[in-house]
Amino acid sequence: MLASALIFSPFFLLFVESCLKINYSTPPKCECKSLALDASNMQQNIGTSSFYPNISLHSVHSPIVSIDDCVLTAHCMENYDLVGFDPEKATMFGKYNAEGFCDPYTQKWIIDNGDGVGLTTYPQFFGICVDYSKQATTPVPRISPIIAHIN
Repeated sequence: MLASALIFSPFFLLFVESCLKINYSTPPKCECKSLALDASNMQQNIGTSSFYPNISLHSVHSPIVSIDDCVLTAHCMENYDLVGFDPEKATMFGKYNAEGFCDPYTQKWIIDNGDGVGLTTYPQFFGICVDYSKQATTPVPRISPIIAHIN
């Protein structure tokens, strides 16, 4: 009898009514922009970057980019250095991977650029692998001798 009196008392009902309720909303879909650059698309995507001349004379190839559940990993094959671009800057990752995640609310990449400062925000991430060990050479055009005939 005492137990039922306690359960139905106004004090107990007030305590039950004050329980914390948390509503979770589903975050937006991750749609951060990224692109693996190579010799065929680097001019049109980063040709206006002030850093472009630093890579355009070297051998380049596309990085291996993996995006899984809003997490990005980009790396290069041996002997190549990873360079990351966004609209405002170029970041030298060197032999290290670029690792980060897409913030679904801002649609920007949050990436550890390996400088020890922490995470950096990138509006987009365009990556390219550059071989700085040797400079690419442009083949010298062949000149055919012109023979003039005088009559």
